[in-house]
Amino acid sequence: MAAMESSSPRHGCRKAWYCSQRCQKEDWIMHIFDCKLGQPISTVYHLARACRRDLIPVDWHTRKDYGFDRAGQAFGGAGESKLLGVYIGLFNYLNVPPKDVRTWRDEGRLVEGIKEAFDKIPAQSRGAYYPWLMQNRFILDDSLTLDTTQALAEEQESLNNGILVAWALIGGHPKGATPDQILHQTKQWPAKKLACWQLYAMLAGRSRPGPDLAAWRSFGFVVAGPTGEELEMARQYRALIHKCTFDEFHAAYASSSIPDLFRRYGLQDLANNSRFCDLMSDPSPGMKSVWGLKQYLDILISSDPSSRPKPSLPVSVDYGYANCKNLDEHKLLDEAYKRLFMETSADPLELHQACIKGDLFRFVGKFVKFAPWAKKYKRLLRNNHTKTDPKA
Repeated sequence: MAAMESSSPRHGCRKAWYCSQRCQKEDWIMHIFDCKLGQPISTVYHLARACRRDLIPVDWHTRKDYGFDRAGQAFGGAGESKLLGVYIGLFNYLNVPPKDVRTWRDEGRLVEGIKEAFDKIPAQSRGAYYPWLMQNRFILDDSLTLDTTQALAEEQESLNNGILVAWALIGGHPKGATPDQILHQTKQWPAKKLACWQLYAMLAGRSRPGPDLAAWRSFGFVVAGPTGEELEMARQYRALIHKCTFDEFHAAYASSSIPDLFRRYGLQDLANNSRFCDLMSDPSPGMKSVWGLKQYLDILISSDPSSRPKPSLPVSVDYGYANCKNLDEHKLLDEAYKRLFMETSADPLELHQACIKGDLFRFVGKFVKFAPWAKKYKRLLRNNHTKTDPKA
């Protein structure tokens, strides 16, 4: 049940009121991110929130703490989906409190805790994901060895298969070329043709660009929201490349008319996506620095903190990072923009308009609570377009 006003202080906190203690407890998984803004939040709540939304977690610490990195290394996206299914069963159906799951992990008995929880219900009610996890306990047990050699071999096999399938799809010559021969030949192609080929190879291998790749932005995946839209975008692209020729695709990309190509072949989802069309119809993709900001945050959320990315110069100047005096202020901006993009309905194109009007503080403040750092955020969220405020 959503938060609501109540006359009873027993069922409220300083930022929300609830109709009952039960309602408050049920909403805590989501509300903790508002209630503890700017404070460290245990990764188990990031996990529980992802389960509530039916999404594979992207936060690096969460992925490492709860096995998604290992599942991905060993089994790819399918493994991560199965592991998510286990946790969804744990939180959403068995009603195990997040603090119990955190305790299991802290005590080094995460596998045992999950087993105890699922063993309380009949075997026929446990689904297919739980038995799979029990057969692959190394995903959650660091004492068990992950066969990295096998994982790398499987990954390379998948890449090679994508290359061969894509080569056949575009009618490449010679027809019997090996993956190495194909890669050598395609590296000689012009930059935009090569970019199209690389996307074809990823899509044919049942993969998609990641945030750290140029294709994430140049093919529009950066417009994806926090609800797994990039997966549907990849499916739409796969449908397209099986309908059009490679020459058509390359020509559309080179002429900034990819949305028109989707429309021509009856694939309306992306053709009707205003953000995708705005980005992909721009003859100079990325001229709007808001997409650079979004890609920076996508990388930040999914990366190891020890390899922290840096925003580009246009992003730094336009979105306040150039005003940061230290890493703590940098993290304050990160937090505000992460919440804006990942937890609200704010439109990146409207954020762009606020940027060029010098109105970032007001716009971001409509969606993100600045307290108790409002004064600091007001200084940080200034750019060359912001009018001088004598009271600031």
